[in-house]
Amino acid sequence: SPATVQRFALGYAGDSYFKPGCVWGEGSLVEYLRSYGFSAQEIEDAGLATRSKKSTYKNVFESQNSDKEKDMDTFEGLMDRFRERVIVPIFDETGKNVIAF
Repeated sequence: SPATVQRFALGYAGDSYFKPGCVWGEGSLVEYLRSYGFSAQEIEDAGLATRSKKSTYKNVFESQNSDKEKDMDTFEGLMDRFRERVIVPIFDETGKNVIAF
């Protein structure tokens, strides 16, 4: 019920990548964090995103002459790690701060 969802702060992470008719990444966590100035590397290091296999292989073959750090800081192929799932937050002892999900 809506009351249960609100009481437990449940969320849903939709698919912003592969559903029919969507624009790649539109409405994703990656795009949201990018709009706040986070770099691709920071998002990936936090474990919130992963690179698509297609992008990984493309980067290996097409950018052998570029600096690895530069390649890892691009948003190409970066996608939310958590897609199409219910998100259940775990709060600290105060009940105010999310420490995991």
